[in-house]
Amino acid sequence: MKILNNNIQILLGLFFAATSFLANACENQDKKNCIVFVGNSITQHGSWGMAASSKDKDFSSQLLKRLSEKYNTTVWEPYIRNIYTLEKDPLNFKLDSQLQVFARNADFVIVELGDNFDSKTASISDFSKSYLNLLASLQPTRGILACVSTWWSSPEKDGIIRENCKEVGGIFVDISDLGKHPENIAKNERDIKDPGVGIHPGDKGMKAIADRIYEALN
Repeated sequence: MKILNNNIQILLGLFFAATSFLANACENQDKKNCIVFVGNSITQHGSWGMAASSKDKDFSSQLLKRLSEKYNTTVWEPYIRNIYTLEKDPLNFKLDSQLQVFARNADFVIVELGDNFDSKTASISDFSKSYLNLLASLQPTRGILACVSTWWSSPEKDGIIRENCKEVGGIFVDISDLGKHPENIAKNERDIKDPGVGIHPGDKGMKAIADRIYEALN
């Protein structure tokens, strides 16, 4: 029992250490430049964006590299979250209050969503309402909000993303053409057994997304 209690104390210590780090990640802006990424598997699947060959090759890491070069600093504090549940169940999506706090303090907030929404499970108006509420909640107080279009081009969803982004004063980033170029697709870069993973952006596609967002931010 003593060993069990010790293990519990260790786990609790690790938990509070982790949450303490997150709580400070985007709050001390005099020392850090905060950027928040929220999206689906393209933004985060495990440790990095799905189908990128390594963490430094996904679009968030490549965007951070370009921003570091522009602002002549490597002190960026990214906070990355997969919230594809908004796409799958927009009516019941609940925004994490901690994420909202981080976004409010951020220099940049990048929202990449829409691909996984299926009109068979919810109405497009439900998605639009939930997406708009998300943008309004994540709009940074002094920073820039960027809304990224779908990767698998959907004019209907992209129109909603564009209009909702405009309504809250954000910047719309159109990447809907990038997936039409074979060189941007992961399965054309290397052998990927899972066909669903293979159609995601590969390293070149991820860089193209990062470049498109960077151009929009500037």
